[in-house]
Amino acid sequence: MEQIEPSLGRKLAFVSIAIGAFLVLTAALGEATLRWIAPKSDADKLGVKLEGSARVYGLKPNHRSRQTGVMVQTNSLGFRENEYPLQRRPGVRRIVVLGDSFTFGQGVEFQEIYSKRLEAQLNRSGDRYEVINFGIPGYNTTLELATWREVAARFNPDLVILGYVMNDTEQVSLGKSGPTQPAGDSFLNSAHLALREVSMLYKFLAPRLSALMLPFDPRYPVGGTRQILASFEHESAGWAESRDALLELVGEARRAGTPALVVVFPMMVDSYPLEPAHRKVTRFCREHGIEVLDLMSVVLEQKVVSDMVVMLDGHPNGRAHKIFSERIYQHLLHNYALLKNGVEAVARGREAPRPLDHRDERALRALGAGKPQGRGRRFGPPTKWLS
Repeated sequence: MEQIEPSLGRKLAFVSIAIGAFLVLTAALGEATLRWIAPKSDADKLGVKLEGSARVYGLKPNHRSRQTGVMVQTNSLGFRENEYPLQRRPGVRRIVVLGDSFTFGQGVEFQEIYSKRLEAQLNRSGDRYEVINFGIPGYNTTLELATWREVAARFNPDLVILGYVMNDTEQVSLGKSGPTQPAGDSFLNSAHLALREVSMLYKFLAPRLSALMLPFDPRYPVGGTRQILASFEHESAGWAESRDALLELVGEARRAGTPALVVVFPMMVDSYPLEPAHRKVTRFCREHGIEVLDLMSVVLEQKVVSDMVVMLDGHPNGRAHKIFSERIYQHLLHNYALLKNGVEAVARGREAPRPLDHRDERALRALGAGKPQGRGRRFGPPTKWLS
């Protein structure tokens, strides 16, 4: 019996079905694998609405749960931090750090967060320091200002560090499931955000595909890059609120005799597209006499930024936090005289500087460092102001 040769159309259909089945099975295997190895979070939500507070929401006090693969323990005030008394200990300098999920340390072990690494480095400098972290995921500059007013200022710090991230221009609202940012402004971007929520494989592939597309100038069809750039290119309400809150925070800190440092963190993406936004923030700070440290170079120096992010999350991992803390420490070392003097004393093998007495207070006032207010030695203004 003569065999009938399948037509070309049937052959192509068979090949198409085989390829399609292979791709579906590969995608299913990839999705299952990523769901297996992805950082896990407990079902118990960490956030809580704060009635009558300008902070709008915060974290549950004295709460312990696994979030993005790491254990998160909050203190009695609802921050991911050790317990620190309001009353300062004699001879101990104090720094408070405000920020969002970068400062909170999403997906990073507690001792690897840049604030804790900074505290350890400072305590090797010859003096004693407390670096107190008030970072809350999802916060913008307005909510960080509220945190300063309601909580952080009560700790009478010698220095306040504000961790500024490029999406701090987003206006936060509180939904039923927690803080939310504005949704995408196109069908394509809405689909992108929806896929990120339901598919681990898409979440894994999306930033890598975006990095490959950037050299071809796709105008950022999906993701938050376009919205972030637009918020700085135009006088958006988000940027206006952010800069106003920044000025108020720094002004209030200065009136309390506390210097402020703004640390600008980069988003952790390849082929870094947000340099114009960095320039606008740093220029604004310098025009208003605000001390600023831009860490954009951290991503520009890396060949592959994906090695510095938490898996399937996008936040900086422990390696990135280590670099952040070192850059901040070096900035403080070169710009704040009292820290520099302490480090040099240790390097020469001498004892760390003694606590200030009344003669030291008069000398600091003569240099314009501000009144110590009975709280021990202060950082004072940066060295370049001590001419």
